[in-house]
Amino acid sequence: MMGLSPPFQKIVAVLLLALLVLLVDAALEPLRLSQAQGARELAQARATLARYRAVADDETAPAATTDALLVGASTSQAAAALQAQIKEAAIAAGARLDSVEALTATEDGRLVLRARLTADTRSLQAMLHRLEAARPVLLIDELYVRARTGRAEGAGLHLDVRFDVIGFPEPAA
Repeated sequence: MMGLSPPFQKIVAVLLLALLVLLVDAALEPLRLSQAQGARELAQARATLARYRAVADDETAPAATTDALLVGASTSQAAAALQAQIKEAAIAAGARLDSVEALTATEDGRLVLRARLTADTRSLQAMLHRLEAARPVLLIDELYVRARTGRAEGAGLHLDVRFDVIGFPEPAA
């Protein structure tokens, strides 16, 4: 700043300092936005946790969730009901159910059935949605989809499908 008058040197120094402050402020803006986003996500997570705790603490909740369990006096009856539900879902979706095999009940009380069927993409999606959105609560596991060969019969049904359906029977009284 040689050759400039002292008052002008002060003005330039103040302007440089102001420019530096603006640059630092601009550099910190992404951090402020990230912190605000993190604070919003944390608030949402806390609200969700509070709702879950309220449901868990609700004494009337078990009565409201009884439709989540497979009905049947025995595991065999629960398996038969689950098999019928799989068959109804396949028929409603336009898939061809080839077989349903009851696997052994697990130690933790789950009932597992393996289904094999032939379907097209749309009917497979519709059937899986129907099963997963159903009451009682069912889970789809071990989904295996394979394209059929060109000589296979079944007009429009181009997929061989195998999957396990997991249900939760009512506990024995």
